[in-house]
Amino acid sequence: MGARNRKNSGHQSGHTHSKPKGKRLDKSHSTNDVLANKSMPPIVKSINNKTNEKRDNSVHHLLGPWSPSPSTAFKALLSARLSAAVWNNISDCDETFNYWEPTHYLIHGLGFQTWEYSPLYAIRSYAFLWIYALPAFIYTHLIQTNQLLVFYYTRCILAFCCALCETYLYRGILRQFGPSIARLFLLFMVLSNGMFISSTAFLPSSFSMYMTALTFGAWLQQHHKIVILTQAISSLIGWPFTALLGLPIAIEMLINKKKRFFFAKWSAIIGLSILVICKLLVKSKRNIVNSSHIICVTSLLLWYLVFFSQPHKEERFIFPVYPLICLSAAFAIEMVQKALVAIIPRLTYFYSSLVLVFVIIFAFLSISRGLALYKGYHAPLDIYMDLGRVHNDYNISSLKTPVNVCVGKEWYRYPSSFFLPSVQHWKLQFIQSEFRGQLPQPYNGGTRVIPSNMNDLNREELSRYIQVADCHFLIDTDATESTDLEPQFSRDYDHWEVLQSLPFLDAKNSPTLFRAFYVPFVTESKCNFVDYNLLRNKRFNLTNNDT
Repeated sequence: MGARNRKNSGHQSGHTHSKPKGKRLDKSHSTNDVLANKSMPPIVKSINNKTNEKRDNSVHHLLGPWSPSPSTAFKALLSARLSAAVWNNISDCDETFNYWEPTHYLIHGLGFQTWEYSPLYAIRSYAFLWIYALPAFIYTHLIQTNQLLVFYYTRCILAFCCALCETYLYRGILRQFGPSIARLFLLFMVLSNGMFISSTAFLPSSFSMYMTALTFGAWLQQHHKIVILTQAISSLIGWPFTALLGLPIAIEMLINKKKRFFFAKWSAIIGLSILVICKLLVKSKRNIVNSSHIICVTSLLLWYLVFFSQPHKEERFIFPVYPLICLSAAFAIEMVQKALVAIIPRLTYFYSSLVLVFVIIFAFLSISRGLALYKGYHAPLDIYMDLGRVHNDYNISSLKTPVNVCVGKEWYRYPSSFFLPSVQHWKLQFIQSEFRGQLPQPYNGGTRVIPSNMNDLNREELSRYIQVADCHFLIDTDATESTDLEPQFSRDYDHWEVLQSLPFLDAKNSPTLFRAFYVPFVTESKCNFVDYNLLRNKRFNLTNNDT
């Protein structure tokens, strides 16, 4: 009995003295303590294992999913958007003639007017233009008179505003969906060529894209007043169709009884306020899947359902939902990765590597697409910028009458009057081509005067044209096919001198793959390019001030 008691006493004594050793093991992690742990009783091992598990969870928390801070995200987004401000093309003549040109008129009193702005039809609002025109107006009359710099200044303002809106959405995604989805979303937004194209475009669809980012960013952060405000601004000032995107959010707010009165009250207040201010400015004669995931994806699907069913489709119709496309892509990748981890957990690192490979491929394709657009279609902007050199070389400012720079078949690639060196000394003129629609005409008499020679049937108006012989300069391409109205002017050496010539992609005669994506050295060899020319009419001796 004595021996047994001494044995039990020794065991208890050993157990009692082993507890401090266990604590020392947790602190020191020495090799001797780890080896000693093997000879410890089961209860002590259990205590140590639980301590180690807590420590491992703590380490996992520190080294777990990470995403950039909102300030870092803003810097990355702003860098991408400023790049777009400098290098992005103007891919739609609607942007030039329905937005840049009326804005140029509001600033300088000169510009081209389309039938949509005629008071007789009044299907477009000048109130929307003043959002863009006011900063440019102040900049022009207080700081800088160079029109080209005003153009790029306005684009940089758009880049800054877009980056702010995207960062606000990123912050909401980080709060609601966590760092993994937020990180993927940010990568897609920064690298996406669609965002590159749309972020600095002067279009209502781009403006609505900004508002979409604010709307969903506010909703994910439970800022419901901002949700209603931005959605109202988007649909009432920007583009009415964007009300579709806010429909799932509105339904979610109405289902929640506590938010019904809040939604009705603030919708009425904000909606009426905005409508009263348009009314005052515009005079027209024509009266991990949870609910958050589901609502974001539902908004995107509603947009697809409406616009993919339309017979006429343009890329700018997708601009407002580009942020939701990037977010949905982040959802998809995150869900697939988690599903694969649940099936075969030991391949977690391999799945993460696959995500990285996917992002790298996406980045390569986006950059390749952006380079293809720049190298293939940037020549018009470069040619019009070269007019500044011509203005100085020929001392155009000393001429008594303005010089005519003409376009024929290339009328729809005119970037805007902001690219003319001087509104007093340069005039854009149209010459007749194979195009049989209605071209814009210069403003004459203000925004409330009904212009003559306009129709809403896109019927050709012959009053738009001047004779080719009256053009001092001509901007044109050497198309592979020529007609009587569209000859290759650069081959008429007796009458025209080539001042500048740049390569321009001949899309019709180039392979689809290599014109869509730029591959160094391969694209140049596989695709066909034509000359985009700035020509001088030899009939006029500008050096002697003969106009």
